[in-house]
This record gives sequence, C-alpha cells and structure tokens, in this order.
Amino acid sequence: PESLSFGNVTVGSTPLKKTFTVTGSNVVGDIALVLSYTGSKANVTMTPTTLSSSGGKVTLSASPLEAGSFSGNVTVGASGAETKTVQFTGTVVNYINVTPASYSFDTVPKNITSEAKSFEVSTSSSGTLAVSKKSGDTGMFTIDKSTVSNGGTFKVTYKPTAEGDHTMTIAVTDGTTSKTVTVSGTCVQPEIEVIPESLSFGNVTVGSTPLKK
Repeated sequence: PESLSFGNVTVGSTPLKKTFTVTGSNVVGDIALVLSYTGSKANVTMTPTTLSSSGGKVTLSASPLEAGSFSGNVTVGASGAETKTVQFTGTVVNYINVTPASYSFDTVPKNITSEAKSFEVSTSSSGTLAVSKKSGDTGMFTIDKSTVSNGGTFKVTYKPTAEGDHTMTIAVTDGTTSKTVTVSGTCVQPEIEVIPESLSFGNVTVGSTPLKK
C-alpha cells in the first residue's frame, strides 16, 4: 500500500511491525529505500534498506517510547524510475493496569456497608488518571476517590439497598487509554427466626422450684 497505519501502540509493549511490498519492472540496479520520520514517541526501524531490481518485502518496526503520535515515510527509488513514497502514522498510548481486575463482595445484608476493597493502579502516564463509575448498578457501590496516580490505590464499598445480584463497571482512564474493573455482590434481607413463637408455662405451684422454658 501507499500508506500504513500502526494504530495504537502501547508503551512498554513489543515492537509492532508492518510490511509492504515493492515490485520492480525493467529496473536496472538495486532499489534504494530511505526512511524518515518525525516525533520522538517511537523508534522506527526498517529492514532491508535496499532491494534487488525485482523488489521484495519491506518491514517497518515501531518501538513505543512515550505517549504521543508519530509519522513518517519511506522513499523508494531506483535509477531512471519514478520515486514512490509510502507514508505511515501511529499513536503511542499509555498502559494502565488495575489489580485486581474484578472483585466480588459475595453476600451482604440489605442496607449494610461492606468492608472496603482496595485496587492498585500502575501506569506509564506521568499525570493523574480519572476513576469513575461507568455502568451497571452504580447506586449500590461507592468509590472513595475520583483520581489516582501511578502506584496509587482507590477503594470500593458495597451498600446494597435492594435484594438480588448487583454488578458495576469502573473505568480508569487518562483520556485516551482506559482500563475497566468489575465489582459485584449479592444483597440478602436480614431475618430473625424464633422457634417457637409462643410459650406456655402452664400451672406453676407457689413455692415450687422455678419452671424454665
């Protein structure tokens, strides 16, 4: 193709590779390839840098360095032939990890607040990340903070107000990259049972030992 897109490449991931094919017809001598790109967000390399007169496959490899966009082109030329250009673009995005990725509060009585569960966040972002309720039974769960940084934590509690199963999805994002966490729990109605519900002492004689039931 005349253009390539690397799409989103995550910081710290293995290099992403794209390949294009050059075909030579009636070419005398080797076909030369020259790589140029802008932006310091990724290190882009190319192999090979020359092809035989018949052409061949060319591989571009983008190693992500930090969040941001990068772009460039490969100029393809040979003696006497019209020069061709292959353009490429890509975006390096931050990684976001949240541990654990999901958590169940199991069974919690109605209108009772559970113990808080902590979630730890790691990211390549140098800024703060937004923490928010994304979807689900958002009224049943509480998040203790709205922002978090690399190495930080946030806590979630479950206070169900209706019986049944509840689930909520939490989003942690830097505005470009997002990571979701799922929390769940089951609400039960507290009950007290007394057996039997009535007692009869019958006849108790004055001066006798206490009668117990």
